[in-house]
Amino acid sequence: MKKYLKTDEWNIIEEGFHPDRQRMSESIFSLGNGRFGQRGYFEEPYGSDSYRASFVAGVTFLDKTRVEWWKNGFPHYYTRIPKAADWSRINLRLINEELDAAVWDVDSFTRRLDMKEGISYRDMEVTSPQGNKLRIHVEHIANMARPELSLIKYSVSSVNYAGRISLVPILDAGIMDDADHPDIKIWNILRSGFAGDCAYLWTQTRREDAQVCYAMTYRLFKNGKEAVAIPIRIEKEKQTGFSVGADVKPGDRVTLIKYTAISSSLYNERSELVDTSVTQARKAGQMGWDALLDEHKQAWQSIWDETDVSIEGDPEVQQGIRYNIFQLHQTYRGDDPRLNIGPKGFTGEKYGGNTYWNTELCCVPFFLLSTPKEITKNLLIYRYNHLSKAIDNARKLGFKDGAALFPQVTNNGEECHSEWEITFEEIHRNNIIVYAIAQHAMLTGSMDYIACYGLEVMIAVSRFWSQRVSFSQPKQKYVILGVTGPDEYENNVDNNWYTNYSCIQCLRMTLRFLEIIER
Repeated sequence: MKKYLKTDEWNIIEEGFHPDRQRMSESIFSLGNGRFGQRGYFEEPYGSDSYRASFVAGVTFLDKTRVEWWKNGFPHYYTRIPKAADWSRINLRLINEELDAAVWDVDSFTRRLDMKEGISYRDMEVTSPQGNKLRIHVEHIANMARPELSLIKYSVSSVNYAGRISLVPILDAGIMDDADHPDIKIWNILRSGFAGDCAYLWTQTRREDAQVCYAMTYRLFKNGKEAVAIPIRIEKEKQTGFSVGADVKPGDRVTLIKYTAISSSLYNERSELVDTSVTQARKAGQMGWDALLDEHKQAWQSIWDETDVSIEGDPEVQQGIRYNIFQLHQTYRGDDPRLNIGPKGFTGEKYGGNTYWNTELCCVPFFLLSTPKEITKNLLIYRYNHLSKAIDNARKLGFKDGAALFPQVTNNGEECHSEWEITFEEIHRNNIIVYAIAQHAMLTGSMDYIACYGLEVMIAVSRFWSQRVSFSQPKQKYVILGVTGPDEYENNVDNNWYTNYSCIQCLRMTLRFLEIIER
């Protein structure tokens, strides 16, 4: 693949408009703060290939899908993360034209993701079909200091246009819910409306699993001075917002700052969601862009002070490692043991936004070696809180006496994977959880977590292995038959090296920590 992004140690930079790579760029330029996230799509409508998707952490949907090859142990429902309402939408309208980069000429284009400060920038110069030239500058933030806030500064400068420029910030629930099943309705709109200078949209998943309320307000400026404009309220079935604008001549600049608060039932009483989100949005508007931006930058600086990895002499590798660190912190804040890390973060719906063993394999070591150990503890408590369901998962397969099989794919502790060779044969995943618990003890030097939580998990997993192994008379050894190793390519393998070795280490570590805790 031809490289189209510039090498820079602290930035991801796209120079020139690449509509054939729009979906790729939307993934790469995604933004998040651990509470919500979204792909890096344009704020204004785009009529060509694009995948607009926003997500709220901890909000899942139970998808009742019984596959043809359903077997005992498979779930009746699969949890997955649904696309949320589009809270970033800002339409740009002239007197009788509306910006769409798929239709207008894009004369110049630069997009930049500043990983050090957590800000996405977009600059482009466009010409409308009627010959009107504009310059667009956008700054977008998923606020790391105040994780309920999304902030957008959207500026339009006229090059040769004289007339009215209208900016239309809206909350839009009229989205395609699922890429594979667009006919599935996931969200119901409980209420939308206005509270003074705020518009809000109150939504609930169709099975009443979760609620999310979005509220937004704005400030409008012309040539750097706040403008007074009477807004037109946008009231549609699935949209709410405002239309505001100003008359301009060539050289004038109009800027709209959109302050959006996103409140979910994971952190708020359902009856208080509207009031909470409206209050948060209004407070953000009163604080202003500069104060909120400073807090956000300081929060990211604190993260980098703890976690930055410096690599000298290879700027591409330096850019790559910082991008991975950036994405980890965008995806997971580390302060809520009910949340975990999906393989795609907030960049798309693939894997359902669920948790895999990749968390313990890949993410726990990073957090243990670079951040406050409380972050890793919360990831481990996530598994501890699912122990009873892991025991249920094993019981469905005939295991007993408290044996536990942690799921291959999950959000709530139940297995959400539907391929036998993976779900019930890739069982080495049990061991990486035990290994992560042991890593935490060794690197923190504390037995507190194991004594209070971890040992229960280790014992339950060891009980699983004591029943899963069998004794071979010809070999005069214990064997583990019918597994899939971590490469996932060979199924129903007998005595996979990784599975057997990790099983032995799991049992040894459990015995060792039993003795330590006993003493």
